[in-house]
Amino acid sequence: MKQPQQKLKLLYLLRILMERTDEDHTISIQEMIDALSQYGINSERKSIYDDIDCLKIFGVDICSEPHKRTLQCLDSGARTDEGFCLYRHI
Repeated sequence: MKQPQQKLKLLYLLRILMERTDEDHTISIQEMIDALSQYGINSERKSIYDDIDCLKIFGVDICSEPHKRTLQCLDSGARTDEGFCLYRHI
């Protein structure tokens, strides 16, 4: 049975990408898995790739570096001083 937090996984993943990455800072899949676990969400490498694909389809500008296995969110227009604004993607 899935934990209630699992339903929030995509939102937390977006938050992690927006808060921890930019044009100069990337994050590895393992770092994402570790960050999600701090929210009580268990995940595996394969599911992170699937979630990233969903976020890309949704319109989030995510750049990946396959040879380094890192990701970064380039959608700086969705950032504010207080965090990020999801409404830009809806």
